[in-house]
Amino acid sequence: LLSVRPVVALVSALAFGFSRVFWSQAVVAEVYTLLIFFMAAASYFLVRWHLERRDRDFYVATALYALSFGNHLLAITLLPAFICLVVVTDKRVFVQPKKVFWVAGVVVL
Repeated sequence: LLSVRPVVALVSALAFGFSRVFWSQAVVAEVYTLLIFFMAAASYFLVRWHLERRDRDFYVATALYALSFGNHLLAITLLPAFICLVVVTDKRVFVQPKKVFWVAGVVVL
């Protein structure tokens, strides 16, 4: 999605996947494994929305991000990046009633 060379993507994935801290948290039945899933999935759909401008990707990203707060409040650390990418992609999102109500609805849910 980010148009990097396959070698760079492979090395990055292997470095992340085989890091000691990641695996120490991934093999324990804790909240962090599900949090990583929510953060990665929300980031994926947000970047996809940034590149393709399909509203469905924005709605899925916001829903996954809102659900991540039910898992662990550490998800708040993604909020500045989430807002920054939305501003860079389309500032009008903050004044479009349908999107504002969607975001408010999934946050309240």
